[in-house]
Amino acid sequence: MIKRFGRGFSRQNLQQMRQFYRVYPPDKICQTVSGKFEESEGDTKKPDSKRKTADIICGI
Repeated sequence: MIKRFGRGFSRQNLQQMRQFYRVYPPDKICQTVSGKFEESEGDTKKPDSKRKTADIICGI
């Protein structure tokens, strides 16, 4: 796989990706919080606000 796709596709990495996917159902895996935050709120909020927004986005 490494020859075909480059770095990051070792046997160990693929096993870890598979394990992650099996442990967390797709509806519980959300986009990175920073990415969703920037799309919805801009970059003008305080860190505490970002943390609260992250909790809301990921359903914590």
